[in-house]
Amino acid sequence: METRAVILPCLVSVVAGHGPGEDLWPALRAVFKENRADLDKACEAALSGPIRFNLEASDGNAMLLPHLTAVTSLAKLLSTRAVVELHDNHRDAAWTNLMAVTRLVTAWDPEPVDFSQMVRYDCTATAYNLTWLALQAEGWGEERLAGLQREWEAVDLLKRLPETAAFSGASMVALCRAERKEPFHLQGIAMKDVILSPRFVWHTLADSWRRFRYRHRGTYEDERALMVYHQERELQLRRATQSADWIEMRQLPGVTNVVFFASKYPSAMQCVYNSKQLALAWRGIQSGGRLGCPYLGQAAEAEARRRLMVCAIALERYRDKHGSYPPDLLALVPELLPSPPLDFMNGEPLCYRLGRNGHFVLHSVGLDCVDNGGKLPSGGLSMRITSDTDLVWPRPGSEAEVERFHQEEVEAYSKLAARPEGTDPTTYEEK
Repeated sequence: METRAVILPCLVSVVAGHGPGEDLWPALRAVFKENRADLDKACEAALSGPIRFNLEASDGNAMLLPHLTAVTSLAKLLSTRAVVELHDNHRDAAWTNLMAVTRLVTAWDPEPVDFSQMVRYDCTATAYNLTWLALQAEGWGEERLAGLQREWEAVDLLKRLPETAAFSGASMVALCRAERKEPFHLQGIAMKDVILSPRFVWHTLADSWRRFRYRHRGTYEDERALMVYHQERELQLRRATQSADWIEMRQLPGVTNVVFFASKYPSAMQCVYNSKQLALAWRGIQSGGRLGCPYLGQAAEAEARRRLMVCAIALERYRDKHGSYPPDLLALVPELLPSPPLDFMNGEPLCYRLGRNGHFVLHSVGLDCVDNGGKLPSGGLSMRITSDTDLVWPRPGSEAEVERFHQEEVEAYSKLAARPEGTDPTTYEEK
């Protein structure tokens, strides 16, 4: 785990040290060659069976989750290594890495913790991008493609969400009970404090009274309120995960309009709760949070990506059998799919069209549930999706489009390199 924690910053420095048009493949190969043994073991572990971690759930909110960083890093590392293997035409090695990244999602039964669910959705996005790149190589064969399709057909990305509310509730209740068990000490006040600083004495006594009152009354009230709140939250999530699509889900209470718990008592429990909500919100923003949705929006996108992958793999299998892509998605049924593939966002068939060059565009309408014609975010697959773009399984670019993209990259890099020293590159604009 420590070795993998070092490899990712090393890769970042390699990429950052090369400008557009420079050959970074040798540097990437060197990094992966140096760490091959460690990555091979991690890859083998991901492929070997169900993925679980030994955690101390009795610690509640204090439960340590060090594996989440390792899982995220490993998904990115194996994804990058798969791309290098594809570039070098090492197809077997590339497929092994692709399956390992896939299994980090499909074989992982995450603990019922919000952060674990969000990491799993991040890994789904990584696998989605890598699968698109891998399928551009073609010629994988029916057995491999069918196996990959079964992996994504079998996984349920939403079923554990209600348990997160139950575990969170139990953890917060445990904090209230722990508060009652803590020894209560009344801070001593010297006579000189009364004379020299009566305000200090007043605040000390008031704070002691608040702690005494919360210990003997507030903790019981909060415990009851927390049990009711999280039971209701669990029911909300259960109804949400049983929804047929995002349109139905987002109309339910507690999906896009979450009411957070608020105690009438200032306490350590409320501080822990508020800190957790802030951390979840920040984590959601880092993962591409938008439209004001909590992590249920990320869950919906992960499910939409899963369906896009299943459909895209079935399309590749159809082309291998028939020589071309089908005119519509109904042609995949029942030979390759049991039923027409539906978009999780609106419950309607996924958007699909053939291009004049024999390629296809497949997309979901995205969280806003508005079909923008397969509009991609600027910057391609790796960029955050905005409210006016779709979740797209795009067609590959033509040579002219690729060349134009690289030229735009070079121009943007040149402007950035010419900025005044000390200027923030994320906010700098050329005058």
